[in-house]
Amino acid sequence: MMNQVTTNGTTVKDIMAQYLNKGISRRGFVTALGALGISTAGVSMLVKNADAVETVGNRVGRSVTGTGGELCIQQALDAGVKYLFCSPGSAEAGFYDAMFDTPMVMIEGLHEGISVAMACGYARGTNGPAFLNLHVMGGTAQAAGQMMNAAYDETPLVITSGQNETESFNDDSGLSPAPGWPQSDVNRMFTKISWTTRDAAAMAHQTRRIFKVATTYPQGPAWLHCVGDSAFATKDVTGVIYKGEDFMIPDDVPASPDKIKAVAAALLAAKAPVLWVGAEVKRQGAEPTVLELAELLGLPTRADTGMCASFPVKHPLYAGGWDAKGNDLVVGIGCTNMSESARNMTTETPLVLIGLGTDDMGRNQAFSMAIIANCKVAARQLIDELKSQATAEQLKAKADAGMAKAPNAGNVKPKPEILGKALMDLNEFPWIIDNEIDKEAIIMHEAFASPRTFYSIGHRPGDKGFERTGGGSLGFGIGCATGVKVACPDRQVVNVIGDGAVMFSAAGWWTQARSGIPILTIIGNNHNYETVRSNYYRYEGKMKTANRYIGMMLDRPDNDFVKMANAQGLEGIKVKTPQEFPAAIKRGAEICAAGTGCVLDVDIERNMTTGGDSTWIQEFNLAALRTKKV
Repeated sequence: MMNQVTTNGTTVKDIMAQYLNKGISRRGFVTALGALGISTAGVSMLVKNADAVETVGNRVGRSVTGTGGELCIQQALDAGVKYLFCSPGSAEAGFYDAMFDTPMVMIEGLHEGISVAMACGYARGTNGPAFLNLHVMGGTAQAAGQMMNAAYDETPLVITSGQNETESFNDDSGLSPAPGWPQSDVNRMFTKISWTTRDAAAMAHQTRRIFKVATTYPQGPAWLHCVGDSAFATKDVTGVIYKGEDFMIPDDVPASPDKIKAVAAALLAAKAPVLWVGAEVKRQGAEPTVLELAELLGLPTRADTGMCASFPVKHPLYAGGWDAKGNDLVVGIGCTNMSESARNMTTETPLVLIGLGTDDMGRNQAFSMAIIANCKVAARQLIDELKSQATAEQLKAKADAGMAKAPNAGNVKPKPEILGKALMDLNEFPWIIDNEIDKEAIIMHEAFASPRTFYSIGHRPGDKGFERTGGGSLGFGIGCATGVKVACPDRQVVNVIGDGAVMFSAAGWWTQARSGIPILTIIGNNHNYETVRSNYYRYEGKMKTANRYIGMMLDRPDNDFVKMANAQGLEGIKVKTPQEFPAAIKRGAEICAAGTGCVLDVDIERNMTTGGDSTWIQEFNLAALRTKKV
């Protein structure tokens, strides 16, 4: 093809050189190739090759001179950062001064744990990294509970923090690590990398490093601790700033064609195959392609809804959570945190794992084959291979057979007898929510004892989004919902949360009011730590025998969540019966639509089969024991 010539002796090579040297436009390039008689497919290939050459030769940075803080902020901006989630402090003065006159928007949390959760929500809403700044040692330590969630969920958080100098004259100052200990060790277990810098001139380079490490699979938090007086504040240093695409690794990794052929053949030969899907499917935007794969073969599909919705639960092929009962082949796509994946799986059950989360593959469950690839790309390859190995008639027969016995596990309704009771049943609570909120709302769920069964979650038009931490550390919900709304301002965000969880993070409502982030918060209030009490009950010890559960009742006094919301600038509505609930949701949605968040405090029943009838508390009154009334 490169030897083809025009009548005036011009070759393809000459035309290519003209295009790459900007001598002709893209349109002129295509026209000139067509004049040589090259086919449409050939022209398309040459254009693609030329564009690739242009891209390869285009790694050009811009030089910036300023403080270390300015190099950090400028590099973050060129990496695509729009928002900074933070809890600011004095040691970070050089960082915030650098941000002052830039387009970066601060979303401020009043506690570091809330700021971490907000960043997690934003990363989930964008399927990209979130930029976070925390305050020295005190803030680093206070972030730990939510850092645990971020690490478990493999969330790409790009974190900077100030650090006081403890390695010169004084090694024992306030808001600093203990003598001999680095601040970078405090949350190291919850990061992919955590290190300290004093070098202002290297701030652009080191900022790129935390973005690169956090976003490369398996993803997770990366943390740069900056000794404030030197790293952030030193002036007149010069660094080179690059665009994000010049250092963050793309994840569009294809699968091995030979392995795809083997998996396709195995799926066609299996008598009872099952598809498992996990959180990585959502992160890589693979949900539509994975659904297409399931429908092509009529595959029953089991999805982990512990963190997000990677498969529509109201689809007939949805079969519930991960399980291998009765299956002779399991194909897992994007399955992370597979600690429970051995349910009903024998050592003879073939297990194929597809994804980029290599940290999870083989950690708890041996596999038959591991395919390191982007979930969306691999699913498309698998679809194409299945179509090449089987005729359209054969595939349709398999799809029809699968649909004929579709599990339809997500299409459930509560029993009629539990509806409309004086005190709302635990199962009626999510049922009403699902029916009354926007059809495409995003639910941020931190009500662990409230069933998720009734939510119409998925990725299709008319499906609700769903977010939840798999880490289990309370205090995630309010912050995460806030970050999700920042990422998805044009979708209704509903934070379904338990009354116990609210008290870990209620200060997050201030952020919602301050920054005009209107979220509908729905509290399932049963004045109890429902999940913990149920586990105490199942322990079958002295507490169960006496029907007294230590530390479980959250009344006397009751928490007035309406007043708490009002005190921080949000509206609040008290709901006492299921009959009042639909109208309250409608009113709350109207308040949010007008631009202000709203909190619904909803009375619900405890589970009476696991000790919920107990209202006992350990009596203690310090005031009564005083010898002096002060």
